[in-house]
Amino acid sequence: MKKIEKLFTEVIRKLRHKKFMRSIASKRSTTERKLKRNGSLKKISPEKILAPTILDIYKAEYHENVVNFIEKIENKAKTGNKKIYICFRNTIHISAAAGLFLLAKLETLKSNHKGLKYIVAKPPIKTSSKGEQHVVDSVLNRIGIYAALGVKSREMRETPSVKCWEVIRGELVDSEIAGNLLETITERMGTDYTDLYRPLIEAMSNSVEHAYRDDLYDSNKNNNKNKWWCFAAIMNNKLILLICDLGVGIPKTLKLTQGEKVLAKLTEFLGKPLVLDSEHIKASLQVKRTRTKLGYRGKGGTDLQSIIENFENAQLRIISNKGNYRYTHRKKARPELMWDAKHSINGTIVEWSVPLPNEGDPQ
Repeated sequence: MKKIEKLFTEVIRKLRHKKFMRSIASKRSTTERKLKRNGSLKKISPEKILAPTILDIYKAEYHENVVNFIEKIENKAKTGNKKIYICFRNTIHISAAAGLFLLAKLETLKSNHKGLKYIVAKPPIKTSSKGEQHVVDSVLNRIGIYAALGVKSREMRETPSVKCWEVIRGELVDSEIAGNLLETITERMGTDYTDLYRPLIEAMSNSVEHAYRDDLYDSNKNNNKNKWWCFAAIMNNKLILLICDLGVGIPKTLKLTQGEKVLAKLTEFLGKPLVLDSEHIKASLQVKRTRTKLGYRGKGGTDLQSIIENFENAQLRIISNKGNYRYTHRKKARPELMWDAKHSINGTIVEWSVPLPNEGDPQ
């Protein structure tokens, strides 16, 4: 009888111990290592963050997915996660703007969270249906996204369209590095596109001088010294040039950098008060001309649009915070497209797209 009681007591003790250990495990954060039912530690894989199939911020139907994807990564990093699992296995397309934006965000996270590590599932090389070869993997490798994620850079077979992609970044306005970038790209085409040099420098200057204003931007939250990222490539027989910053955005700086008279003229130009972020972008493109008409001397604002008017079907895109603006130089009734997204990119991206001449076209 005593043996049975002793055995029963031992069973009760073990059950209570397991219950106690399970209660501890249930209280542990899901980001920490959990306990098995017997109380021993077990490894928990990080929650997977799935990249969108289409990494593109130009179109409204894709824009929100990309912003949400990047916000999930940022939130994981900010909550103390030391390891983040990012899956690109469904991603079959990446646009230049989305790639540069993702790169800027990841490099900033790398500066702000030193111990952060990633598990990366790479994108598909071919589709299962037509055998079409995708370039996302080589793009992520080429422009430095894999490096920002801690994935070892490697030699890859690159298509000609990806091989010419170039990225630079910096803290100050650097006319020499910008000039070298344009020269590197344009010398392959035999056509002079140095007219893009001035608007690129002006956009770079705007990023340095206004995007990170002390009265609006909390520099204590960012250890990354780089204030701008620039991208150049030849894609689909076009010269593509982009510059990105993660500052406060055009909608927040426009009214602080311009006087009442200029703002009144800009409102008159739009025919309505400036409300939407996209309206602020459109108004900002008229600052230089407006100040000139008012007789102001000296620095008259950034002129990003005039260069586009020198090339038929050339295009200017600006994404700043929630605002999206596109201007195409063409003989059509509607050269502009404007819209506001649901979520802000918390920064600004400017892109120039210039068609290359076909063989035999006059230059």
